[in-house]
Amino acid sequence: MGGLQCESKLKQGKDKLMVLYVCINELYNNLCQLEKIGIDTDKDLFIYRFTGLVKQGASFLPSEKIKWYGKNVLLGHIIRCLTSDNKYYPEKMEIAAEFFESKTGKKINLASARHVNVSNFEDEKDSIDPNFVEAVELLRKCGFINAEYTSRRRETLQYRKKNGRTQN
Repeated sequence: MGGLQCESKLKQGKDKLMVLYVCINELYNNLCQLEKIGIDTDKDLFIYRFTGLVKQGASFLPSEKIKWYGKNVLLGHIIRCLTSDNKYYPEKMEIAAEFFESKTGKKINLASARHVNVSNFEDEKDSIDPNFVEAVELLRKCGFINAEYTSRRRETLQYRKKNGRTQN
């Protein structure tokens, strides 16, 4: 992932990087507590994967993975909520998935985390995907804002042609 794209997910503050670090640190702590990631997950690796921030002198190989014990769709919604809003599309989710592996060591597919259109989260949360609701509420608990506002993935011309969504 290499970094959070959407500043709209962060509260205003003097130091955006510090705000981001605090929120991602809280996300790490909450995911450990909820047993969605292993407590042996390197916190610095987790923070690096979500933000691109790295401690001085630390380095991580692309092959270093975060063990994911939760539902793949939940992870997909967390990533979608953090990387998209009205302005930014959730691009490169397949790259983000490469930084995680399932508890059985298998690759993770985040495609099941489909876009959820929300106009009023509090009024609609009983009728939308519970995994999306869980992701939004978790991110809010960690200090993120506007987590419920996401965008659809941008469709390429090739995808539109394949699915009959172009005019000839």
